[in-house]
Amino acid sequence: MLKYFPISARAKTLGGLIVSILIYIVVSFLIGLGLKVLAILPLIDILLSIIGWVVELYIAVGVVVAILVFLKIVKK
Repeated sequence: MLKYFPISARAKTLGGLIVSILIYIVVSFLIGLGLKVLAILPLIDILLSIIGWVVELYIAVGVVVAILVFLKIVKK
């Protein structure tokens, strides 16, 4: 599981958990901003909307995995 979510592997301490979640939030914001800028063209808007949804899903699962690593439910 941690192979697919390497940022979540840092969440062994409270500081690591906070850093992991902040990284996911910043990446989500930047990708969302970039997709909104690129979504000016109508045909590309549909494709970028799907890409944005997949990225947001990945980030949400990454945050959940980070919390599970912090709680020591998920191990390497």
